Amino acid sequence: MSSTGFPCSLRAAHWWHSRTIRPSSRLIDQLSSRPKPQSYRDWYCKSATEIERTLLTLESKTPEQRLFLSPQATPLPACGDKAGFQTDADLSELQWDYFDLARSQPRVLGLMSFGLWVAQTSASQVPQTIDGHERIAARVMSAPTAHP
Repeated sequence: MSSTGFPCSLRAAHWWHSRTIRPSSRLIDQLSSRPKPQSYRDWYCKSATEIERTLLTLESKTPEQRLFLSPQATPLPACGDKAGFQTDADLSELQWDYFDLARSQPRVLGLMSFGLWVAQTSASQVPQTIDGHERIAARVMSAPTAHP
């Protein structure tokens, strides 16, 4: 367990992810220019309490499975006018809620945000959210690892 509360494997997973799947803002902008899907079938716009409840259910049904959390990184039409999912500031706060949840659940292997490509949002439109991603990544990457 590292000093951030994450299992050592989370740090390794984030290291791998940050070096192999780190899209540039240009790539995100290119992906964002694609047409929007006609409907959204995923589970969007849920409170931290609802996400935690669902995570606990998943953990109980998959006792040996490690899990990723996928926080929403952009306002989505599927959220309508639901509070907490409208602004860059709202979504930046949501990233930290997911980080705190991940830290509290040892079976969470990592965080993988989504949404920029779905809602045709460029990274420059959500600077606080992107800053949150970078700060969370820096905390995970700088944490010393504990040896068993």
